[in-house]
Amino acid sequence: MALDKKLIEKVFYGIASLAGLAFAMVGSVGILMLSLQLVLNAPRYPDYDAPPTPADYIGELRQRPELTEEQKNSVKQWTQEFNNWRATKREFEINGYRKTELATHLSFILVGSPIFLLFKSKFAKA
Repeated sequence: MALDKKLIEKVFYGIASLAGLAFAMVGSVGILMLSLQLVLNAPRYPDYDAPPTPADYIGELRQRPELTEEQKNSVKQWTQEFNNWRATKREFEINGYRKTELATHLSFILVGSPIFLLFKSKFAKA
């Protein structure tokens, strides 16, 4: 019975230390990948949630004589709002995305490393 308990403890400590090591490795690989993306200036995934840009029609709409002055102002205002949205989104993608990814990967390392170190020593003793 005592041998079974020792075996169960050893298996548990081994699995727990492997899980901690996996967390630490995932975080380390993520930080390395993020660093390489910054160094190599790798592009991110394409932007799928951008609103449709009627850029082809904006120039035509401004030149049409049948548009009222109010409609022309609406088109001009929409263009300004869209450009502001695009600049804000680009700024978030450059800074916010990287900070979020860095925080995620650091949390993996900070959680995984102590778990690995704790259970690795218990695994060696068991």
